[in-house]
Amino acid sequence: MNHTPPHAEAPMPVFPDHRAVIASDARRFRGLSPHERWRELFSLRAWGKRLAESSSRGESIRTLDDEAEAVWQAVQRELFARHGD
Repeated sequence: MNHTPPHAEAPMPVFPDHRAVIASDARRFRGLSPHERWRELFSLRAWGKRLAESSSRGESIRTLDDEAEAVWQAVQRELFARHGD
């Protein structure tokens, strides 16, 4: 009598190698015009923003974004104070 569970005979899914996917995306991006590159970057940023807004942790994400912005503004103020504007 065969005691092998039915799911054990199902083939395992094959996922693409993440390194190959990243390399392919990089090649595609390098082939874009400067305008298309900006469009891709802004599209990615908009996607990230929508994802954060719909997240149950949206408030925490906004707080982290605000903190990162405050740090960046402090760096800019320091650079302008040190090197002039």
